[in-house]
Amino acid sequence: FTPEQPDYMLLMTCLYAVVVAVGTQALAPSMKTYLVFSTTMILPLMYKLVFAGGDFYYPLGMLGILYLFASAGFAYNSHRTVMESIALRFDNMELMAKLREQKVSAEAANVAKSKFLAAASHDLRQPLHALGLFHDALEPHLKPSGQVVMERMRQSISALGGLFDSLLDISRLDAGVVENNTKDLHLPRLVESMRQEFRRDAEAKGIELLAKCQDEVVAADPVILERILRNLLSNAIRYTEQGSVTLRCERAGSQVRIDVADTGIGIPEAQHQKIFSEYHQLHNPERDRTKGLGLGLAIVQRLCRLSGFDLRLRSAPGAGATFSVLVPAGDRSRVSTHAPPSAWNLEGLLVVVIDDERDILDSMGEVLVRWGCRTLLADSAAEAIARIKVAGAVPDIVLADYRLRDNRSGIEAIAEIRALLDTSVPALLISGDTAPERLQELRASGLRMLHKPVLPAELRTALHQEVIDRPR
Repeated sequence: FTPEQPDYMLLMTCLYAVVVAVGTQALAPSMKTYLVFSTTMILPLMYKLVFAGGDFYYPLGMLGILYLFASAGFAYNSHRTVMESIALRFDNMELMAKLREQKVSAEAANVAKSKFLAAASHDLRQPLHALGLFHDALEPHLKPSGQVVMERMRQSISALGGLFDSLLDISRLDAGVVENNTKDLHLPRLVESMRQEFRRDAEAKGIELLAKCQDEVVAADPVILERILRNLLSNAIRYTEQGSVTLRCERAGSQVRIDVADTGIGIPEAQHQKIFSEYHQLHNPERDRTKGLGLGLAIVQRLCRLSGFDLRLRSAPGAGATFSVLVPAGDRSRVSTHAPPSAWNLEGLLVVVIDDERDILDSMGEVLVRWGCRTLLADSAAEAIARIKVAGAVPDIVLADYRLRDNRSGIEAIAEIRALLDTSVPALLISGDTAPERLQELRASGLRMLHKPVLPAELRTALHQEVIDRPR
C-alpha cells in the first residue's frame, strides 16, 4: 500500500475488481468458495483504503466494499440459477429413465397384445375353416326345407370370414407382401362379377344395386382392384337403408373413373379424412358386427396408394356418398379372352392333406371326396409319407397346414414328400397365421398360400390351377 501513489492504487483496485468479477462467474456454483475468494481479495485492500482516509482513498475503499456486496449478490443469483439447472437436469434424467421404462413396458405390452391377437386369430380361423367346409359338404344332402337355415349359416360364415379377411389384408399390407401385378382388364366383366356377388346383400336390405359401365379396359392388378371395389360396395350397402347403390365407370382422359355411389346417410366433411383410419367407424356405437371392424376404407386407401390410384370422396350428411377411384386406362389388344368355367373338374385327383386338427382333416376329406378326388389324410409328415408308401402312387398335389405339431411346419412336410418322391409335387400351404413376420416367412417359401377360412370355391380353383393348369 503506497498512499503517495494514488494512480497506482486506483489501477490495483480496478485489477482486483476484474479478478473478482471473473471469479464471480467461475466460482458461483460453489458459493462458499466464491465468498472465501472474493473477501480475501477485496477486504484487505479496502480496509487499508478506508483507514487511510482522505478525499480520495476513503470513497474508493467504500466503493470497493459496495462492489463486494454487489458482486456477492450477482454470484448468489448465478449460484441459484446453476443449482436450479442442475436440479432440472437430474429431474429430466429421472423423467427420461421413467419414460424409457414406460416405453419398454408399452412395447412389451404391445408385443404381448399382438401375439395374443395373432394367436386368437389363428385359433378362431381353425374351427371357422372346418365349419365352412362341413357346410359345403352337407348342403347337397339337405331337403329344400333345410336350405333356408343353410343359407343363414352361409351368411354368418361369410360375415365372419369377411372380418378375418379385413384383419388379414391389414397384416399383409403391414408385412409388405402385397404385390401389384398390373394386367389389362376388361372392366365390364369385373363390374358384372361384383354386381352378382352383392346382389343378394342388396336385395336383403330392399335397396337397388345398379351397374353402369362403359366398355373400358383398365391397367390394374385384378386382385387389388377387386378388393377395392368389394370393400367400397360392402361399405355402401352397409350404410344405405333405402334407395340404391350404383357401381359406375366411365372414361376420364387417360384414366377410367370408377364410382361407387349410394343414397345412404352421408359423411360429414369433418370426418372425410378420419374414416380412412383403421378401426374408425361412424354410426356404430353398439359395435354391430354386421357393420364390420372399420378397416374397409383404410384398406381401400392403402391399396390405392400401393397401386398409384387416385381415391376421391364426395359426401354430405343426408346426401349419400360417392367414392371415386381413378385407374389408368389399359390396352384392349392385351386383354385375355379366356373365361373360367363355372366348376373345375377334379375327378380322380390323388390329394394328400396334412393337418394336425382332426376336424379340418375330416372336413377337407368330405369336400374332396364329393368333388371326386381320392384322399390321403395325415396329421404329420411322417404319417403322410407312410400313407403314400402304402398307396404306392405319386400324389397329384399336397395340401399342408403351415403349423403342425412338434414345432414342425407344412413347408418342411412338403419338402420331405418331394424328397421322397424325387419330384416337385404341386403343393399348397394353408395357414391361419396373420402376423406380418409370419406372412413374410410364408412368402419366402415360394409356395402358393391360402388363408383360413378357405372358401370351398377358392380351394377348388386353387387345386385346378396348381394341378390342371400347371405348366408341365
